[in-house]
Amino acid sequence: MANALLWSLAAMVVLLFSFYPVSAWLGGLAADFVVWAIPFTGGAVAAYLAPARKFRAGGAATALSVVLTSVGSYTIGALGYGDFVGWEGTLIGTLLFLPIFLIFGLGGAAIGQQFSERRSNA
Repeated sequence: MANALLWSLAAMVVLLFSFYPVSAWLGGLAADFVVWAIPFTGGAVAAYLAPARKFRAGGAATALSVVLTSVGSYTIGALGYGDFVGWEGTLIGTLLFLPIFLIFGLGGAAIGQQFSERRSNA
């Protein structure tokens, strides 16, 4: 399970670091897609690669994605960019987006589990 979480973290970090280049190149709507793809990708990759307890691994990756995006939001705010500046703004932003992140992350975990089971039955 640790290996699955590490690969999931790697996928989420790649998406997090691609946020601003995508935002500058394609505009705000594409950047929003990247932000919402972070918990979905993390949950799906962890559930797909976990050897057992796949949905639980996807849920752990979803929690990890919330922490990762909160740290990223605080860092971006500290650099003078972003909408939620400071630790108060980061906390408010995290609490606002937490239900949506849980829905996308657990949905990704369910899809990753389904694809993993389909692959093992073939």
